[in-house]
Amino acid sequence: MMVDLYLRAPGDPNYVEDVTMTSDLSENTITQVRMTVLTKKGEVLGEPEFGFDPTKYLFEFEGTDLQPMEREANNQILEYVMMSKIYSIKAVPFTFNDDMNVYRMGLGLGISIEGVREFAAFYG
Repeated sequence: MMVDLYLRAPGDPNYVEDVTMTSDLSENTITQVRMTVLTKKGEVLGEPEFGFDPTKYLFEFEGTDLQPMEREANNQILEYVMMSKIYSIKAVPFTFNDDMNVYRMGLGLGISIEGVREFAAFYG
C-alpha cells in the first residue's frame, strides 16, 4: 500500500479537512501528476530532467501548434508518475483569454485520469 501526503488546498472543491496522509490510489496519482507538472525542470536536486517548464511555451503559443507542450507534459508523466503504468493519464494543453483584458492570456494543461478530468494547471 502506497501512502502519500494529502496536498489538496482548502479552496479545492474535493478538499477534506483534517487529512494529512492518504493511501487512496487515485488521490496519490493526482498528487504525483500535480508535483510533476507544477515543478519547473531543474528544481529537484539529483533529477535535472524532472519537471515541466511551461515558460518556454508562454510567448509562443498564439497561433501555433500545442503538440510540443502536450508531448513534453505527457512524457514527464510517463517517466515520473508511477501510477501512469496502471492508469491512463493524459495531459491536454489549452489556451485561455481574459475577456476583460485583451492583453491577459495564458496556457493550461487539463489532466485526465482514466478519461475523467481531474484538474487543470494554469500558466500565464
